[in-house]
Amino acid sequence: MIKEKSVLAFIPARGGSKSIRDKNIRKIAGKEMLAYTIQAAQNSKICDRIIVSTDSKKIADVANKYGAEAPFMRPENLATDAAQMIEVIKHAMQWVEQNDKTYDIFLYLQPTNPLRKGIHIREAFDVFFKKDAYSVVSVNKTGYIPGRVNTLPEHGYMNQFVKQSTMHKNRQELSQYYELNGAIEMIQWEVMKSTWNWYGKRSYPYIIPEPYGIDIDSLMDLRFVQFLVEEGYVE
Repeated sequence: MIKEKSVLAFIPARGGSKSIRDKNIRKIAGKEMLAYTIQAAQNSKICDRIIVSTDSKKIADVANKYGAEAPFMRPENLATDAAQMIEVIKHAMQWVEQNDKTYDIFLYLQPTNPLRKGIHIREAFDVFFKKDAYSVVSVNKTGYIPGRVNTLPEHGYMNQFVKQSTMHKNRQELSQYYELNGAIEMIQWEVMKSTWNWYGKRSYPYIIPEPYGIDIDSLMDLRFVQFLVEEGYVE
């Protein structure tokens, strides 16, 4: 890997969370969840600056403790459940351009993917350059099969629930599907500013190994990740 471009790492970590209180700074094996993502960014050796966007002083203190920055407080209107992440990104990029500089690459890292490592960020960075990509987003294998996942109709009948082409096939006969996980998303700075879209022309996937792409959304997810870390199932 050759570091040729300037990279801003951006970690969104608001204070409010309905599913898990103080989720972004809940401790996993004695360390705040946010710290795992900061350290992954540091260990990747590609980031020129690591910024945490938050509305919480507690989270800002944790960010500073582990060597990241929280140089501004996120406005209240961008720290609600209804706030769109793209608006949070716009706010951060505008602040950076006004107070620092324009970077070549915008690297988005969710703090709720604590198992993602620096090596995974570097591998995604390599994909970015080998493909001459506009953007690279992380995905992982999923056990869901579109033909066997559906909404439930009001009448409750299951006669149209399963797609006929998948009904009598074993899992091994079906195509492997992938899902977005938010662990790593990188994009050319100017492409983001002109499109505000991760998935446009020349967007490529980075397949993150299992289980490193897990996104913590519930207490069960949190307990599972704690188990993986404490029992040594992940490095």
